[in-house]
Amino acid sequence: MRFRSLVVLASCALALFVTAVPGQAAVDFFNPAVSSFAGITTGWYDHQQIWYDSATVVSSSTAAEQLAAQGQVVYHVANPDGSTSPFQINSLPTPATGGITASGNVLSAIPTEVGYNGGAWNLKIFVWNAPATRALTKDDDILAAVADGEGVLITTQTVVRCPLVNFSALR
Repeated sequence: MRFRSLVVLASCALALFVTAVPGQAAVDFFNPAVSSFAGITTGWYDHQQIWYDSATVVSSSTAAEQLAAQGQVVYHVANPDGSTSPFQINSLPTPATGGITASGNVLSAIPTEVGYNGGAWNLKIFVWNAPATRALTKDDDILAAVADGEGVLITTQTVVRCPLVNFSALR
């Protein structure tokens, strides 16, 4: 029952990605005076803030397994009650304003990374054993927390497509 609740919660969080974004948002989304940011979400990749665009969420065990095997994973980080930790969101260097949503999700790969293949990720949910005391901002941080027994990693059959916005300076 707890697993099902977490999957439903993560799916609802990912549903925030399903609105279209005007092309101007990709050009100047750092400008809080611009109000065309509906559908832009911010999270993490390798301890760096990222932004991503509208997403499609589907359930496919075969595609999810293939993406996970390729290392293309988006991690949703949750407290034991299913909520997103304030640490995960409040530690973002640029706050989510002007219609941008902060998810605090962590991507394991981006287009400029060697071995990256496509624009889809398998959703995995990291659930802390106790309320979070810090942000996890890289996939290695999440895997280390699992290895240290600080939480559990739930693999889902969910495939997420969420194009990154303005990522060229990340690698």
